[in-house]
Amino acid sequence: MARILVVSSSLFGANADLAALIRPVLAGLGAEYRLRGVKQLVLAGQMAPGARAIMARGDDLAWADGFIFSSPAHTGLLSAAMKAFIDEHHDAAETGAFIDKTFTAMATGAYLHAGQEHVVAELNAVAAIWGCVLVPPSGADAVINHLNGNPWGLSFTLHHGRVDNRAAAEQAVRSHLTRFVAVTDALAATRRAHPPGREPATSGGKNRKERKAVPSATHPLRATDVFVGPHETPRTPSRSSGSARSSGSSGPSSPPGGHSPTNPLRAADVFRGPQDSGAGSGVSGGGSGAGGGSSPGSGHSPTNPLRATDVFRGPYQSRH
Repeated sequence: MARILVVSSSLFGANADLAALIRPVLAGLGAEYRLRGVKQLVLAGQMAPGARAIMARGDDLAWADGFIFSSPAHTGLLSAAMKAFIDEHHDAAETGAFIDKTFTAMATGAYLHAGQEHVVAELNAVAAIWGCVLVPPSGADAVINHLNGNPWGLSFTLHHGRVDNRAAAEQAVRSHLTRFVAVTDALAATRRAHPPGREPATSGGKNRKERKAVPSATHPLRATDVFVGPHETPRTPSRSSGSARSSGSSGPSSPPGGHSPTNPLRAADVFRGPQDSGAGSGVSGGGSGAGGGSSPGSGHSPTNPLRATDVFRGPYQSRH
């Protein structure tokens, strides 16, 4: 089942109270969960006893399939403690440690327009930088819309330092987290089967080098496949015998020495007019074989241009 990490920044206990409200909802949805806090940088001596929690660490982030980050609005901004926690794990994020994990943001404020929307926007920006899959409440949730909720992240107004209208808050949390847990659970199976950064296994006995020789949607043509330096051997992707690019026994030809920054690929190497013989073309190869297209219709031209499928092909497409 989905593993959810709830990270809250709570100095006076409001966000710890919100985390406590989230706990039974996650349990009821069958999710595994951890409730964690962040280290306070200022006013730590004034921290309310109920706000204390186990501090979030890197292994908690690694364990989770999805993140719920909750912060108060401090002077209209993310709390300093939450920002410090995020910055602490920037290096891990750059390695792709959190890519494709789900993320949703929550915020609290002392009054209706205390900056909650700005806080969730800051947290959502973190999700984008980390490569997470953002799962906001959205404007398509009828329950949250009825409660005048925030589509970018659940936002709560405090009354005497605690979440106001608790029944409505529970309703909004349950509606949103039902979807959040479902999305997290679905993505978790994919992440575990195909961990980020690991290439899928090759098929058909082909090794990685052989598979990359043929440009496709998943392995696109690279600059080095077209332009080569003065000391490099031109790369010639393998073509099937029926390809318009591999006509003739000698394969595609290229300008002397191959294409390079000083001998670049020209439009005439790709597109030719009806009077061109195609000799020397990097596309329609003027070899002596039967496929050496000398007629206007057999090669690429302004009226018969090169198509994306002539260069890039998917795993189930045949060569043109």
